[in-house]
Amino acid sequence: MTELKATDPQILLDRIDDLPALSPVVNKVLTLINDGESNSRQVADFIQNDASLTSRILKVVNSAFYGFNQKITTVNQAVVLLGMQTVRSIILSASIIDMLKNADTMLDLKRLWERSLFSAVAGRKMARKIEHPNPEETFIACLLMDVGMLAQLHLHNGTYQTIMAGELHQGEDIVVAESRAFEFSHEKLGEAMLQKWGLPEVLWIPVRYHHDLSGCESEAEEIGLLCQLVFLARLAGRIFFSPKGGMAIRDFKAVSKSLLEMSPDHVDEFFRSIKEEALEVAQQYGFGITNLRSYTEILDEANQELTELNLTYERMNRELREAKQEAEDLSRKLREANEILQQMARVDNLTGLYNRRYHDEYLEREFERSRRYRRHLSYALIDIDHFKSVNDTYGHQQGDAILKEIGQKLTSLIRSSDMAFRYGGEEIVVIMPETDLEGAMSLGERIRLDIERHEFTYMPGKPIHITVSIGIASKDPKGSFESPNDLVETADQCLYRAKHGGRNRICS
Repeated sequence: MTELKATDPQILLDRIDDLPALSPVVNKVLTLINDGESNSRQVADFIQNDASLTSRILKVVNSAFYGFNQKITTVNQAVVLLGMQTVRSIILSASIIDMLKNADTMLDLKRLWERSLFSAVAGRKMARKIEHPNPEETFIACLLMDVGMLAQLHLHNGTYQTIMAGELHQGEDIVVAESRAFEFSHEKLGEAMLQKWGLPEVLWIPVRYHHDLSGCESEAEEIGLLCQLVFLARLAGRIFFSPKGGMAIRDFKAVSKSLLEMSPDHVDEFFRSIKEEALEVAQQYGFGITNLRSYTEILDEANQELTELNLTYERMNRELREAKQEAEDLSRKLREANEILQQMARVDNLTGLYNRRYHDEYLEREFERSRRYRRHLSYALIDIDHFKSVNDTYGHQQGDAILKEIGQKLTSLIRSSDMAFRYGGEEIVVIMPETDLEGAMSLGERIRLDIERHEFTYMPGKPIHITVSIGIASKDPKGSFESPNDLVETADQCLYRAKHGGRNRICS
């Protein structure tokens, strides 16, 4: 049996009513570009219907960054000159930047998006340096790396603002702080958000690994390289947006040497001109970056602190690892304890099936999911025939033993997506998500036949044979039931017909 956890990232996102999303216009343009069959004229014609997109494309194509000799005056010219993938990058990037600019007016949040844009510039620059086939894709992936923080703010508000302030002003490890406070860090929520927006995996997989590359070696080579670039871009952002710039430079030099074979001198050369490039790109997208220090200034400060850093670096790293391990161990123990307590509160002690209280909670949730996403949902109410006679003839202990054995059988008979509950007395319920009436009847018949043929343990050579009656109700995607209670009542009426029709049968 598989339990749908309330802490699943997608379920957490479903709780946010005003979660940011890409506009329908942007989605349509991306669809046209991605389908592989649209030509530049079709894409340009659609873009021209939106004044904002038209203005943004023409502004970017005529910027010094692209350096065309003549002024580009039409969207079709821009699409032809830039290419579909670059146009896709500009539109998606502009949409994301507008979304981030409008997400909140907090100074800290503005600084966060400035860092994201800077990291995107750094990521694209590294991609071009190593001749990556799609540097624009790197730009977008870097820009999106911290988008999960928007979800954290919606879910945890003040608590998360404090955690963000600690990262931006004291250089704290935000993932460590998140692991202490919440079930999920922003990488997992960000990954889930991008999936919800319908973006391709080449954009959301790097979000998963942008703080920790462990596991990315199992990804496809193209995506693995992109993960490394995004990881390095995050480190680049720390150099310019962290109070511990000197330490961030050391980290970047160590990791870039390992991943991209960049020497320390190449790193210094790489960053010396990046301030101007970042400010220019920000201007293209109407997004100002304030108080951005030059790399030379950061390097001078780092050199002044170098002696102290050399003495304390190993100690700080050791303490950080210990703190992170302690937090992970504590989080794991708490999760394990909570899971045990939740399991105890949800499970019927006799049968091992879930109990009536959890039945009500689970049915409410699955009914709502079925209604929202227009999915099938089936409900089977099972009653043991003549169970009172079993108790009277063999005793209540034997009756309990039969209930327990039926619970074990049901666990092995139902699918992993189904859930079985002891509803009360000798009544048992099976809830079947994503299952239509035909599928529910098939499973119900399998249960009925298996119990009918089974020899329940009593005495050697004297097994007990019992049967069950089953009532099944099924909700179709059109919404044939108004509430969970309607589903239960319908199944109960079907069970009544099954019992009065001779028992050992199924009615729907």
